[in-house]
Amino acid sequence: RSWAAVKLHPQSGRVRNFQTFWYWDEQFPLDPAATEDELRATEAALGVTLPESYKRLLRISNGGVPNYPGAKLPCVSECGWNNAIFSGGLHGTDDLRQSSSMVETWGMPKDLLLISGNCHHNIALRYRGSGPPTVVYYEADSGQVLEVAKSFDAFLEILQPNDS
Repeated sequence: RSWAAVKLHPQSGRVRNFQTFWYWDEQFPLDPAATEDELRATEAALGVTLPESYKRLLRISNGGVPNYPGAKLPCVSECGWNNAIFSGGLHGTDDLRQSSSMVETWGMPKDLLLISGNCHHNIALRYRGSGPPTVVYYEADSGQVLEVAKSFDAFLEILQPNDS
C-alpha cells in the first residue's frame, strides 16, 4: 500500500496534565528530573533546540515510561497497526545524546533525533530547516519515514492514555 495513503486516526486521549504523563509505581519509580544544565548541555551537544513541552516532561522525570503507551501508527512490515509506540520509554537526556551514534550505526536519516524505539521501530524528532521539528515514525527494516505529527505538542495530542 502507498505510504502516502496511510492516515492517522486522531484520538481523544489528550495529554492534559504533564504531572501525570509518566507511569510509575513501587517497582518502576520516576527517574530524577533533568536539570536546566543537563537540558542545555544536551541541546548544545546535539546542536538542536528541544521542544519546550519535551523539556517540560524531562523536568519532571528525565526519561521513563509514559502513562500514554500508544497511538494509532502504521507499520510497514506485517505487524499491522502498532499501538505500543514507546518501546523502551521516552528518552531522557543521556539517551538523547546517544541518538546520533544510533542513527549512524543503523544508517538512519541524519536529521532524526530518536526519542523512543528499539532500533527497528522508532519515534523521532525530525529537524529540517529552521522551524520546529516534526515527529516521525521510522521503521529501520524498510527505511520508511512517516510523519506522525507536525510538532511534539501535536504528537502529545494523539497519545492514548493507559486506561483507554
